Amino acid sequence: MSKIAKTLTLTLAFLFMFSSPASADVPENWNVNSSALTVEQETTIFNEGASSAKATWTSTSNQDLDSDEFALTGGTDFSLVVDVNDNDPGGRVRLAVDWDAGSNSYGDYSVDQEGWQTVTFTGSIPSDATTAHVKLRFYDVSSGWDGDAVLYIDNVSFTENGGDNLVLNGGFETWVAPPQATAYTIVEIQTPGADGDASQHVGELVETSGVITALGSYFYYIQDGTSDYSGIYVYNNPTGDMALGDNVTIKGTVEENYGVTRINSVTETTINSTGNEVPAATILTTGSLSESHEGMLVTISGECTAISTNAGSDHWAFKLDDGSGDALVDDQIFSAAENAATLGFTYDVVGVVNYYFNAFTVNPRDAADVIEIVTTYSANFSIDMNGTGYPNENYSSVVINGSWNGWEGWGVELL
Repeated sequence: MSKIAKTLTLTLAFLFMFSSPASADVPENWNVNSSALTVEQETTIFNEGASSAKATWTSTSNQDLDSDEFALTGGTDFSLVVDVNDNDPGGRVRLAVDWDAGSNSYGDYSVDQEGWQTVTFTGSIPSDATTAHVKLRFYDVSSGWDGDAVLYIDNVSFTENGGDNLVLNGGFETWVAPPQATAYTIVEIQTPGADGDASQHVGELVETSGVITALGSYFYYIQDGTSDYSGIYVYNNPTGDMALGDNVTIKGTVEENYGVTRINSVTETTINSTGNEVPAATILTTGSLSESHEGMLVTISGECTAISTNAGSDHWAFKLDDGSGDALVDDQIFSAAENAATLGFTYDVVGVVNYYFNAFTVNPRDAADVIEIVTTYSANFSIDMNGTGYPNENYSSVVINGSWNGWEGWGVELL
């Protein structure tokens, strides 16, 4: 009885550690896009109005607070101005702008000092940009980092040619209840609609669960079962001590990024349990990789038909073919993948499926996921010496002569 009670207590504490508060208000027209960042209304430390935004983060990875998008005019000059109260040696904030044209621009950092400081970033809007949003990116300062950092933000202003402020609620005066995530299975998120390969839930805040099948430095994959569409890519730094086999529940926004369905802007992560069996890899032919396998753990087998000399520019490490067509094996997770295969040899490869530069790729997690298939050919024969009278006292040994063409190099020593 005591053992059960102890286990329950530890489990509840573990779940709580990785869950973000769900009831606190959030700044209207702003989006917290990192699970280790909390933004709260502050009514005692502010530079103007009646409140500011108190930002607290507990990770050394980048944490982002983004404004809502606003329309702008390409080619004009801009000015981004933010008041910052940065009196924590463990952290700082950097000003940035994400343009809809697919680029971004980064400006200055805050500095550690008492009181309020004004950080300014000026430049020119890309000529092809029509909308943008302000990004406040929070960083750790390694020399002062003690596990968390806190600073305060007020009066965010983005103007074109000295005009009106385009940022809504830049003074953080309006706070609202956080949006509620809708629970879906991974299959429900990944299954496309009738009009193409995109998720039917793009742009929605969702909650979903699965077992971690692969981990990278800034992403991971989760999977729930082994049916088609049961795996998904999560674009978020792994939290805490995440490991393969962890069952997690996440809240984030569904996004299509260059053809990949992924969960982005993760706001909450809960580790439900650890040490679970990873879903069995689905066995596929090399020519059958498709949208329904995106994000899933799979196994392919075939002859190595090509090896990249530069996986970074080729966007694949080597190719396998079982006769049904080439499959691309890439190095998204296992950086030495291009050195793991030999041309003409046959391999089993286990990995997660990604969609990269208009092609599906299988991404092994480490060297153990690339296994050479060694085949043995057995040739059986018998020689019956009964009735020959050999060997005898005059002939103590027997020499068997024959033609052994083509036996060399097969691990057989012929004398």
